[in-house]
Amino acid sequence: MTGTALYDASVPLFRKGMVTIKGVLEKAIAHYGDKASEIPKATLIEDMRPLSLHVQLCSNIAKKTLFRLGGIESEMWEDNEDTVEKLIQRCEKTIALLDSVKPEQLNGHEEDNADFKVGNHFEMSFNAKDSLFNFSIPFFYFHATITYSILRKEGVPLGFRDFLDPYIGPHIKQ
Repeated sequence: MTGTALYDASVPLFRKGMVTIKGVLEKAIAHYGDKASEIPKATLIEDMRPLSLHVQLCSNIAKKTLFRLGGIESEMWEDNEDTVEKLIQRCEKTIALLDSVKPEQLNGHEEDNADFKVGNHFEMSFNAKDSLFNFSIPFFYFHATITYSILRKEGVPLGFRDFLDPYIGPHIKQ
């Protein structure tokens, strides 16, 4: 196969993203302790969705992408996490799902139809590769970045390494 394999362009990125989200949520607990109970409801601005939804959306995007790219089905997960601890568990569950995927389940499906509906808003028409690069990855990182930003706004002491270490950490020369 020439070009970028679907597995390499999806599973490792989503896995590292979920590790990042889990890490910043753990930092929120370390920073706030028992007072972290309000964090899932926090937003960047009044008319924006809460942090809990952004974490759930990252998880759902990873799951739905596996289905769109290779027909990999998983159980339905309710989006009902209302504590930071439950959001961390959701991250762990998503990471475990991603760890179960084998390259051969995704690779070779680049041109398969991946049409889907976005909520009640509109329908999208893609092949699997374009769905990954033009929808799933940008949408995932949009919500991952908002998660980080909400926590930062709430006073959690985060820096760029908290977001990027799962990606660049193995490449930093000691």
